[in-house]
Amino acid sequence: MSLIQTHPTAANVRLREAPQLALSTKRGFKSIVAGGLTGGINICIVFPTEFIKTQLQLDSGRNIMTAHHSVMVPYSRTLSWSHSVLQSKNLKLYNGSVDVVKKTIKEKGLKGMYRGVSVLLCGTVPTYSIRFGVFDFLKGHFCGRDGNLSPLARLGCGMGTGVAEAVLLVTWVETLKVRLISDQKKKVPLYRGPVHAASSIIRNEGPFGLYKGFAPTVLKQGSSQAIRFSVMESLRSWYTGGDSNKSVPKPFVAMFGAIA
Repeated sequence: MSLIQTHPTAANVRLREAPQLALSTKRGFKSIVAGGLTGGINICIVFPTEFIKTQLQLDSGRNIMTAHHSVMVPYSRTLSWSHSVLQSKNLKLYNGSVDVVKKTIKEKGLKGMYRGVSVLLCGTVPTYSIRFGVFDFLKGHFCGRDGNLSPLARLGCGMGTGVAEAVLLVTWVETLKVRLISDQKKKVPLYRGPVHAASSIIRNEGPFGLYKGFAPTVLKQGSSQAIRFSVMESLRSWYTGGDSNKSVPKPFVAMFGAIA
């Protein structure tokens, strides 16, 4: 009797393992697609604030020299001297965030607030796809038998995800974004678009011209994704009680993402 009971149990274990593998593969593909859609929607919503921030950062102002006239009258009523003193004044283009919006819309319309968004969409959509795809890949290799990551593994997988996206996309996308937004301030723009900007930078500065600020970007993305995925996975594990097969409702996923 014991032999008859043992074989069906092993068969049941094998049958249960196959769907888990298929589910993991499906989830990885869905993560890549969902990540790309999330990135596109996110950029369309937050880009105007990014545009305002960059414009204010680049607005260093202009130094204007003005003549200040003064008349000095000495004790003698018959003599007077007129003196001119040059004064330097730094005049900024914008007075604040609201002023950036008003002047940009007045000069270039609403689409002016989205100048440079194409390069971010082209970069951010694959960045988010890489982010969630790489994390699921790393999670599949470092999770325990129960499908969950240890706290240290969460940090490590998140950091690996951040480094991967910084190397593959984030650094050069940020370089093009800043160059295009800065170029908009010129009376005669130098770049015709993101492709022309990239080709011009490579031609004049070499391929590494697109990777200026590489080290700080890697540190920033690695640390931020380590914290983000660690928090998200911790919240997911708390909600499911450590059961990796239990799904989390979408509103809770969104809330966990906002908290992270």
